[in-house]
Amino acid sequence: MIASSVLVTFPPRHFLLTAEHAISSDSRSATYVPIGSKLLKLSGAFIGTMPADPGAKDLDVAFLPLSESLVADIGTERFLTKDNISPWNAPRP
Repeated sequence: MIASSVLVTFPPRHFLLTAEHAISSDSRSATYVPIGSKLLKLSGAFIGTMPADPGAKDLDVAFLPLSESLVADIGTERFLTKDNISPWNAPRP
């Protein structure tokens, strides 16, 4: 499966965020992040939301805490930080 994700940091930790259904649909699949022209295999366990009711429209979020060595391989400049985020109602410069 191919799914979108976001690399985000809440210092000192770094995470990959994605949709929970993307990782739960095939838990045997490896997860990769593109770095230039290559794919970097991620390791670790995702933490995700669990629907209270299979038919409900609950949160659909999963995150993977990333190791420092993996963050170094990815490059910290690729991570979204609090400085890149503003409230929806905040005036833009």
